[in-house]
Amino acid sequence: NDIFKHKTYFTKRTKLGLFDFLKKEEKKELKEEIETAIKQNPNGIIDIFKKENKQTPPPKPYSLTDLQRESNTKYKFTAQKVLDLAQSLYEKHKVQSYPRTDNNYYSDGEYLQAKDILNSLASVKLYGKFISKLDLDNLLKRKIFDDSKITAHTALAPTIEAKIEKLSGIDEDEKKIFHLVATRYIIQFYPNYEYLSISGSGRLNNQVEFEFGENIPTKLGWREIVETPQQKERTIPDLKQGDNVEILVDTLSIKKDFTKPKPRFTEATLLSAMEKVYKFFDEKEIKDILGESGIGTPATRASILKDLKTKDKSGNAYFKVEKGKIISTQKARELIKKFPRDYSSPIVRAKFEKKLKEIVAKKMNKEQFYDEAKEFIVEVCQAIAQNGKLKEIKNNQLDIKCPICKGTRLNYKANAVKLYGVSISEILDFTIDELYIFLQDNRGILHLFRQKTYLNQ
Repeated sequence: NDIFKHKTYFTKRTKLGLFDFLKKEEKKELKEEIETAIKQNPNGIIDIFKKENKQTPPPKPYSLTDLQRESNTKYKFTAQKVLDLAQSLYEKHKVQSYPRTDNNYYSDGEYLQAKDILNSLASVKLYGKFISKLDLDNLLKRKIFDDSKITAHTALAPTIEAKIEKLSGIDEDEKKIFHLVATRYIIQFYPNYEYLSISGSGRLNNQVEFEFGENIPTKLGWREIVETPQQKERTIPDLKQGDNVEILVDTLSIKKDFTKPKPRFTEATLLSAMEKVYKFFDEKEIKDILGESGIGTPATRASILKDLKTKDKSGNAYFKVEKGKIISTQKARELIKKFPRDYSSPIVRAKFEKKLKEIVAKKMNKEQFYDEAKEFIVEVCQAIAQNGKLKEIKNNQLDIKCPICKGTRLNYKANAVKLYGVSISEILDFTIDELYIFLQDNRGILHLFRQKTYLNQ
């Protein structure tokens, strides 16, 4: 993000009768050319028209990571805070199930408890109005009740103790967490959300292509609980291939915009990345390994993030949070550069996680695991010792001799380097070898050092 270079692009939008046309172009096309094409023949021709009834089931019950992710998005809660609140609801108040779970499924036996849990929740007016619409003696049983999906723990759920008497004693932050879990539980017994899906595409003079689409709710189902119902009128009529639609030239506009770097992580998106780190790799073998083991577990991810944000005695942490965005610090960047790339990869952690699972499955013994771990630690320590990264910089002096005359040491000044479009932070991120190469390729910087007496003689 710090070194991202923006790229310009242009967006054309026009109104095609009832339809919007949106397209990005890296190079600007003259508005007049498109306007001329439309004026010559303002009738677009429909190539494809689809209309079908669709339905969407509710999202699965929460795992701990899912709950942490959504709580960070909705309430800006840290992962550690969510874990602490969920632990309190389980341990202290007894109104919610065991929190440290990576599962999105319930056991078959938990379906038999659903009626009693829903009866308890119905004592709370907020939930009672929705539960009253259910037939508690004939509850819908979804595929989320499945013993074959259960390993250690099941998905988060309210308990039979979750009655108004106990829930009135929890604090406001605990209520927010409980409300997410309780609502997600209730919607499992509601019917699917149903809607009419309309989509299609067409063309104008074989020069301008357009697409259109809209979804019209026909049955809210579970969405009645999680969002405010809104009536949406259908605007696209039935069409067929070959039909003409009018294109309104007066609505054509061209907007200049810039590409943006990938957004910085929030705790919510970082938790997702830790859980599904395989998405960052292309190789199938690596994806297979990482698909089984992310970075950490639901029980440890919160503490990992907490440790990375905790400042050391010198007041430095590995990352900071600004306006909800996670930003790596110089300390973190230097560590990654000093640490051998093969050993800082999440693949290493995933392989160890996989081996722990093999121990549980009795495919590997713990002695073998210990031996491999010791061997790995020795290799890492030796690699770091031999890596030769930049040494500590004192008094603005780089511990490096001039690559040209071989007999002096270099000082740095931000204003001198910036004249050549290079920030001091980039220089300090170099390894010794990288800095040698950089200075050899940019002798003008050395000349400037000499001119400004920034080079010790």
